[in-house]
Amino acid sequence: MRQNFLAMPDFLRFLTIFAIVTGFFSPLASYYYSGLVLNGPYGQFVIDGTRFLLLPFGATLSWCAYLFLTKSPFARQLYLGTWSIWLSFMCLFSFLYVGPGKAFFSSSFWGTIGFSCAIITLIAWYLFCKHSVIAYFLPPGPKK
Repeated sequence: MRQNFLAMPDFLRFLTIFAIVTGFFSPLASYYYSGLVLNGPYGQFVIDGTRFLLLPFGATLSWCAYLFLTKSPFARQLYLGTWSIWLSFMCLFSFLYVGPGKAFFSSSFWGTIGFSCAIITLIAWYLFCKHSVIAYFLPPGPKK
C-alpha cells in the first residue's frame, strides 16, 4: 500500500489523507459533553441530532481511502457517490433550515446548491478526466 500511496497523483494523495482523517474524527461529532454550553450553528447541530449523519459519511470515506490505496476499480465511483449523497443532505438541510416557503428566495439555499454542484463537478472531473488519475487506476500490464 505504501508504494501505491507514493505512486498516487498529489491531489489524489490529499483526498486519501482527507478521507482517513475524516474517518478518524467523524465519531467525535457524535460525542456530546453535557456540561458544554453550545450556542450558534454547532449548538443546533448537536441538538437536532444531525451529528449522527457524520458517522456513515466518515466510515464510507475511510473505506474509499482504503480502496484508493488498493487501486480498486470502483473506488472513484464510491468516492463521488459519497460526496454526492453528503452534499445532497446539506442542500436538504439548508432547505429545511431556511423553511420551505422562503427557500426559493434565499441566497443561502441557492449558495448551498451552487457550492454542492461545483464541488461534485470538480471531483468528478478530477477522478474521471484527469489522465494521471486514470493511469493510476489502470491495471498493471501493457498500457495503450
